[in-house]
Amino acid sequence: MDADTQAVATEETTGTDGAQDATTEPTTADNTVQNLPDWAQDLLKDLRQENAKHRTAKKSAEAEVKKAEEARLIEEGKVNELYETAKAELEEARQQAVDAEHRRIKANIAHKHNLPDVLISRLRGDTEEEMETDAQLLLEAMPAPEQPKPSVSGTDANAGQNTITPTAPPTEMAINEQAARLGVNPKLLKQYLETTRS
Repeated sequence: MDADTQAVATEETTGTDGAQDATTEPTTADNTVQNLPDWAQDLLKDLRQENAKHRTAKKSAEAEVKKAEEARLIEEGKVNELYETAKAELEEARQQAVDAEHRRIKANIAHKHNLPDVLISRLRGDTEEEMETDAQLLLEAMPAPEQPKPSVSGTDANAGQNTITPTAPPTEMAINEQAARLGVNPKLLKQYLETTRS
């Protein structure tokens, strides 16, 4: 091809707007490949196909790596979440064990000092010694149960023998005052006093 014919062919393939026309002949680079011997064209075609396969495989591998990384991050998040949940449950179980031991010690001390069950929760202190001291203070502050006084009754069948008559129970006001001194519920103190009377 001479220079004039090539210029016309180039103008026809690009068109007036500079875009290549699909119905015209290929570009000069393609013309160059077509000028090669058949074996070279076949080799170039095979290399281009192999290169296309490698590009496709690379894109596919990159997509798989991205999916695997996303799955790993999701799994890692779940593992962290499970770890935090297990950690919180363990801490809760430890606290429950400490609380149960604390309640057991309080109950033992209350029974050792003959405190009523209603006053077990009233015991204060972090150590066994502190709770022992508190139990002793409670006992000192509580009124001693009144002992029935013997009296002689002339109308009894056993006239002349000593018989025991119960004393009057404490008044509501006396119970309220004593409960205020002890820092306990007046109803609980009244229950305690009633159980010690019977």
